[in-house]
Amino acid sequence: MRLAGKVALVTGSARGIGKGIALRFAAEGARVGILDLQADACQAVVDEIEAAGGSALAAAADISDERQVEAALGQLRDRFGTINVLVNNAAVMPVGALHETSLADF
Repeated sequence: MRLAGKVALVTGSARGIGKGIALRFAAEGARVGILDLQADACQAVVDEIEAAGGSALAAAADISDERQVEAALGQLRDRFGTINVLVNNAAVMPVGALHETSLADF
């Protein structure tokens, strides 16, 4: 339990790599904030973590909306306290050819 007593926030954690990271952190003892766009998908990951004996909180938010992110952070801090680990897995990717995408678009 290398992360016992720690609080981790994983963005983009309702599926794929982010979900895998969140599940592993929970297995290592962290309390995990599951942040993604879809509330029901977030809750499904929380349910999986809790079924395995872990602790997690679902926080649906769009990472491109500062107010939504602040609200999600507030929920996580209110429930678990200080965030010790942050994984910025979620991404906002512009649509278009990569070679035509400017640095500012990121």
